[in-house]
Amino acid sequence: GCPTANMDEKAVLAASHLSTAASLQHGKKDGLSYTLLQHNPNERGILLIPGFTSGKSTSDCEALTNYCRNHSKNFLCYDPRGIGESVGRFQDLYISHWVEDACSMIDLLMEMTNTPPILLAQSMGGAIAARIAQCQLRPFHSILLISPAVNFGYLFHSLVTSVLSPDQMTAMNAGEVVTVDFGNFEDWEPFPYSLALRDDFYAHHLSNTPIPGNFPVRLVHGMADQTIPYQFIQELRIQEFFETSDLRVQLVKAVDHLMMSDENGLKVVAGIIEELTTE
Repeated sequence: GCPTANMDEKAVLAASHLSTAASLQHGKKDGLSYTLLQHNPNERGILLIPGFTSGKSTSDCEALTNYCRNHSKNFLCYDPRGIGESVGRFQDLYISHWVEDACSMIDLLMEMTNTPPILLAQSMGGAIAARIAQCQLRPFHSILLISPAVNFGYLFHSLVTSVLSPDQMTAMNAGEVVTVDFGNFEDWEPFPYSLALRDDFYAHHLSNTPIPGNFPVRLVHGMADQTIPYQFIQELRIQEFFETSDLRVQLVKAVDHLMMSDENGLKVVAGIIEELTTE
């Protein structure tokens, strides 16, 4: 079983139904640094599975934390290994590690709420959530995909190679780790990249076998997204990867990859969260 997470005094009171005051906990589990906002015991929680190179210090995570605090939602965000305050070096890690990290956080949230969570999966987090669902690694209530990077490896690799210098290309093709700099558009910071990471992306592409289950799936994509153009998701026909009949796709005009940092984007996501937490 999973180790019991430390609960501060407010959380213990909330768990015993003597108080519904929000408990904001900062902690570590399995080397992962997390922030847990706990309002109501036994109520469905929301787990933010962040995108590539992202963790709990993004503007999107801050916007979501504020929304969940103001609307009494149980919410968990974390730094995957190699990011922020968590253990590990980014260049030593792959999607398989980050899938394990998300599973560890699902365990933690279920310990706190006693109910399967909503997986709010952003960008590459979408590929991680889809993997968890496809392999049935953990129980969950629903998946809310925000600009998901599902089967995005080939397009991402071409995006990376478009900004590498000839020397970097030579080094990468020789098996070295190179630093990729997209010039900070859509909040991208420089990051390490290698052919081994590219191959791991490819290995985690979804197959044509539909993901089993009839759980709710919601997909929201910004039409001004420069990292993952919404046309990519349309051409991918992502709805066909899921067996469920309870699936909806929503496009939001004039919103880029940072969906929840935008007022309209957050409003759309919040509406879906309300639906998924109350049904």
